[in-house]
Amino acid sequence: TVSVKSEEPDPCPVLTIDTPSVTLCAGDAAPPITVTGTSFAVGQQVEFVKFSSLQSGEAMYTGGTVLSTVQPDNTNRAVLTATILSAQAVAGSPQTSYIYAILSPTPPLVEGQPACRPAVLFTLTLTKAACLPIGIIRLK
Repeated sequence: TVSVKSEEPDPCPVLTIDTPSVTLCAGDAAPPITVTGTSFAVGQQVEFVKFSSLQSGEAMYTGGTVLSTVQPDNTNRAVLTATILSAQAVAGSPQTSYIYAILSPTPPLVEGQPACRPAVLFTLTLTKAACLPIGIIRLK
C-alpha cells in the first residue's frame, strides 16, 4: 500500500516589495514602500530597518535603525509611509541607505525546519544636496 501525504504549506511568509529602489535629490518627497507577504501569523508585523551597508544572510535581523513597525492590512500589505521615508532624504552628502523589511517579532525556531527570517530590500540613493528644477524636469 502506498500512502501519499499532502505537503503542509510553508508557514514562513514570503515578502515582496513593489519598488526595489529609488534615487532622490536631498529634500525630495519619497514614495511610500509597500511590502506584501504571502501570509502572516497573528500579531506578526513588518519592521522597516535602515542600514548604511548591504546585509547578508540573517544580519538584517540584528542592528540597524528601526524606521517603523507596521501591522499588515487585510490584504497582507504593510506600507512604510512617504512621510517616514522622506525624512531619510534630508540635505547632506550623497549616500545610499539599505532599508530591509523583516518580520517582527522574529518567528521562533522550529526543530527540523529552517529558520524563518524573510527579508526584502529597498535601496534609497540620495544624490547631491539639491537638484535644480527647470520647468518640470529635474537635473541631477
